[in-house]
Order: sequence, then C-alpha cells, then structure tokens
Amino acid sequence: IGAPANLDIPLEFTAQAHRPLKQQFPYVIEWLVHNRINPAFERKDPVYTNAWRKLDDEVRTLASSKFASSAWKSEFYRALKGRPKMDAYEMDRSERDSGLHDTCEACGRRSHPATFKIFFRGHPYYKDTLAEVESDSSDSDSDSGDNGGGESGRGSTAHGLIHWKHALKEWVEDHLEQDGWMDAKKLKERESMKARKRRDLANKITDGWREKNIIASLYRDFKNTLEEAR
Repeated sequence: IGAPANLDIPLEFTAQAHRPLKQQFPYVIEWLVHNRINPAFERKDPVYTNAWRKLDDEVRTLASSKFASSAWKSEFYRALKGRPKMDAYEMDRSERDSGLHDTCEACGRRSHPATFKIFFRGHPYYKDTLAEVESDSSDSDSDSGDNGGGESGRGSTAHGLIHWKHALKEWVEDHLEQDGWMDAKKLKERESMKARKRRDLANKITDGWREKNIIASLYRDFKNTLEEAR
C-alpha cells in the first residue's frame, strides 16, 4: 500500500482524510507490519495517524456510550481498561452458595450476587504506540473479581472494544511469526538491510496480505465486532 509521502497540503484538506473506514483499515495493518518488520518507520505519518484516529473514534464512541456502565466501580473499570486480556468462567453452585461471592465486584451491589469470576491479565500498554508500560517487577500482571452475569457480558464486550488495537497487533504479530518473518534467520537478514529495503519489505508483506484478502477478512471481523456490540 505505502503511505503517501511529502504531501504538499495538510492531510485534513485532502480526500485521503475523509475516506470511509474500509479504506482506512489497510493503513493500520500496514502500520502494524512496519512496527515489527521496519520499526524505524515514520510511525506518526499523517496518513497512519488519521487512519488510527478514524477507526478508534468509531470504536471508542460505541464503547463509552453503550457499555461503559456508570454503575461500575472505579476499580473494576480501571482493571478493564488497563489489562489487554480478559478471561471469565461461570462459578458452579458450590462456589455461588459459599457466601464468599454475594456481592458483585463490578457494581458493588449485594442485591446482585456474583455468578462469574473474571480475570484481567497482561501488561498495561501505551494506547498510541501499543508498547508495554515498564513496570516494577513486584507489580502483579493480573486482576480478578466476582461479577454478575450481566456485568460479565457487558464487561467482555466493552473490554473487546477498548482493546481492539492491542488484539489486532497480536494477530498481526502472530501471523508474521506463522509466515516465518520472525525466525532468527529472517531477523538477521533484516539487521543488515538498509532502511529503504526494510520499508519495501514491509510494504510487500502488506500488499501480499491484501492480495490474499487477509486484510479484507480482518476488516469484516472488525465490522462484525461493531455490529454485534450495537
């Protein structure tokens, strides 16, 4: 694909800035590929930042308006926003009847007994670069809580929306590994490449994914996630 370089006029005054989400999406995939294959790339190129912003605005508006429940306690919402992974399982009858889970830790109401146990895990990360936040070795890498079924469902959906960029980053990185691009031999080859050659390689990988309809399939998944959340 390749982000246009040296634009003569500010991006916001061009047709590029107003392209629909479907046409913005390939640029975020390209950014993620460059992030691993060619990390010295111009990550703040206006075309990339515009694409990320357009897509993220769509997701964040939905997440905040529909699923960021005002009834959630600040501790629960902070963990939901801060950890990129979420696991939930339904407690069995013995757990529910033990008297230890009478209060939903998401909303704090005793009239709303917990039926699910939720675990938030993974390292916090910067939302713009997607790089992990360096933390003290003594910091826990997970949080957990007991929640009612409704809160678990809403929390899961909100969590998926809030962390959509991190999930997409993981998918891209896993696929690059599956394709062999992160093998030791390939890494060594790239170390000796000039910047332009690494850039061309990252663009070639992205173009290959587009031709194989991989990017189109990822966009369908993205749109389906939004539609299901609505």
